[in-house]
Amino acid sequence: MIEPILTIDDLHIEFRGKHRDDNIRAVDGISLSLLPGEVLSLVGESGCGKTTTANAVLGLTPLTSGYISVGGIDIASADRKQMKVARSKMQMIAQDPYESLNPRMIIEDIVTEPLVVHGHRDDLRQRALEALSSAGLTPPEEFIERRPHELSGGQRQRVVIAAALSIDPVLLIADEPVSMLDVSVRAGILNLLKHLAEKKGIGVLMITHDLATVAAYSDRIAVMYLGKIVESGPTLEIIANPEHPYTRALLSVVPNHDPTVKSEPTLLVGETPDASNIPSGCRFHPRCPSVFEPCSQTEPELLRTSADRTCACLLYAEISSPA
Repeated sequence: MIEPILTIDDLHIEFRGKHRDDNIRAVDGISLSLLPGEVLSLVGESGCGKTTTANAVLGLTPLTSGYISVGGIDIASADRKQMKVARSKMQMIAQDPYESLNPRMIIEDIVTEPLVVHGHRDDLRQRALEALSSAGLTPPEEFIERRPHELSGGQRQRVVIAAALSIDPVLLIADEPVSMLDVSVRAGILNLLKHLAEKKGIGVLMITHDLATVAAYSDRIAVMYLGKIVESGPTLEIIANPEHPYTRALLSVVPNHDPTVKSEPTLLVGETPDASNIPSGCRFHPRCPSVFEPCSQTEPELLRTSADRTCACLLYAEISSPA
């Protein structure tokens, strides 16, 4: 049996609000796992808790309760030495390649910086060349002496990925990795992440608000709304047959490549509620186009609707089993 690279179990993260009783439930009991060679996309609107989850995995945000394991290391209870080992197993790909690269450093130093931090001193230049090549910057000798301002946005993001690859991580966390890039280069970056997962066995956790961006590159999707997972499953199945009304609404605004297919977008009413004042019952019910009477009183559990799919919606409560 293949062990997951990343395991998240019943994760809760709360922040103190402006008033003593206004705790912000940023992440409210989510569970996820990620296997080697798999791309999992965590999808939802801004403020749903995606980036907070990623920061908790990286050890940057403390857990209120729950469990996170990366490469077998318990993030919540790890001491400084164990946390350094855990961080050598995972790397972050930041959203903005224009701000995440030091303009004073040449590319070789940027790519080898993670190696130096983790105590590696040998063959730095050769390892930089190999990482740049793996990130699609070829021939790497043409890039290694340049500075960030000499590169395009897509090339800068590949440098970020090369730096992440330099220490041979088992987990990449990509937080909106193409949102700051031109449309013409987005597919290349996403193809690269998919290729790295398949060829190197790296697990990729993709954080995004855009289902259209990740549909062709993810193995599985977990849809998040106001701190909770509301639907998860294989990407192709969710795209073909979304079960949760929120997922259907997100997909309804994705442009169809077939001009003969006409579809009406589902326009959600209002904004996402404040995480310090979560609605009673189903937290999506104030905006849900399929709302019915019990929704405002009963919070749906995340139930298994088939062998590898889950959904948290009262529409499926009677035909589902516990996840």
